[in-house]
Amino acid sequence: PANGDWGKSDPAHVRVMSYNIEDGIGVGVSTTPATAGSIGSQYAYIGLICQALAPDVICLQEVEPVNPPASAAATEAVVQAWADAYFGAGVMQVYVSTATDGFNRNVTVSRYPFADLNGDGVANNADIFVFPGGGPGGTPPPPGTPTGGHIRGWAQSEIDLPDAVYLGDLFVGNAHLKSGFGGSDASQRLVAAQN
Repeated sequence: PANGDWGKSDPAHVRVMSYNIEDGIGVGVSTTPATAGSIGSQYAYIGLICQALAPDVICLQEVEPVNPPASAAATEAVVQAWADAYFGAGVMQVYVSTATDGFNRNVTVSRYPFADLNGDGVANNADIFVFPGGGPGGTPPPPGTPTGGHIRGWAQSEIDLPDAVYLGDLFVGNAHLKSGFGGSDASQRLVAAQN
């Protein structure tokens, strides 16, 4: 939408939001709301920003600030409480990836239900599907090359959109690639992108 226009020009549009929240939601994070006399917590502002943008699907990166990370179930409980507080109880579903870089996780929050749409037995996955042989152009990767999303994790979700409104459904991939420190980061990002 245009700057400052938070509405949808068509209510049937599906709005997908990606948001790196840098540890603003997770086990042990302050949930202090903002008031006239208090700034409040990141948790509250992330909720207010998401609420204002009215997304149907939110791909969150850098959820969970603790090292070692809390369990995926504990993180899911915190994110579900956050979603219930800012979107209404039971409005949003939460998927927390089991992949972690030692503290952060990727999380997908959806207004529409997660469902196994391609018949592989899962609706959400903590890694990308890699074709056998992998590698750029279908060539096998060099020996020892990791396959999968890697680096800081991946979350993918199959989302079942209402058939009465939409001709298809939605597949969302949510990744957080490593950056910034050391020469190996660029090569690791390249391998993950090729995968």
